[in-house]
Amino acid sequence: MKKWKFTAKRWFEPLRQPAARVRPLRRGFWGVLLVLLAWASAARADVPPLQPKGYTNDYAGVLSAGAVAQADALAAEVERKTGAQMAVVIVKSLDGEPIEDYANTLARRWGIGRKDNRGILLLLAIQERRDRLEVGYGLEPILPDGKVGGILRGLRPYLQQGNYDAAVLTALGAISAVIAQEAGVTLETRAPPGPPAAQYHSRGVDLPWWVILLGVGGLVLFILITGMNPLFFLMGGVPGWGGPGGRERDGNWDGGGFSGFGGGDFGGGGASSDW
Repeated sequence: MKKWKFTAKRWFEPLRQPAARVRPLRRGFWGVLLVLLAWASAARADVPPLQPKGYTNDYAGVLSAGAVAQADALAAEVERKTGAQMAVVIVKSLDGEPIEDYANTLARRWGIGRKDNRGILLLLAIQERRDRLEVGYGLEPILPDGKVGGILRGLRPYLQQGNYDAAVLTALGAISAVIAQEAGVTLETRAPPGPPAAQYHSRGVDLPWWVILLGVGGLVLFILITGMNPLFFLMGGVPGWGGPGGRERDGNWDGGGFSGFGGGDFGGGGASSDW
């Protein structure tokens, strides 16, 4: 009997020490987690180690010197007056990577937009004939996917003609106008006028009158059932009501030219297109 008690005590003794048994499991858990994080990092787009030369980075050699100078001047003024950073990158090829992954990886690696995440990247891939506007977190409220998608559609005629100067300057002109309006500033650097609104805004869809009537009736019925204040829809749809446009700016931004990127983050907002 004593031998059995002694054996049972020895058998169950490890179970009375949970900390000693759990500690290796915890170590194993953290080890597996680190391996998964390393794998996820390695699984990102295989983007070459490109280094920013300025706001405009033409690695394909398709822009004229005058267009680069004009684009850089406009981007410098936008950053000086609003704090937002606009970057242009033109590459010969994406080397098999999806343009969405390529743009997001590059924008995050460079940190376009600084710590307030007010950055935007225009990426052109010449060989694939693809383009993308990658929008930082801080600019997504004023440059939603639909708006930047419309801007890209407006560039298609220029890109199809091989007029990369006009495409880049038109894109920056449209983007800078939105940012300047939101910040309440006036830009002095001249940018070419963008294409007519009908070219880069979504075309309206002609709906029958009864479809519109049903939509309005459904909205009224929803408000009556839920008791929701109708002003909620107006405040959510009118720019500047509680949005980023109401922020006060002190104007203390680095000025005078390109001083580097760093700190900006991107969540995948933006749009892609082709020509």
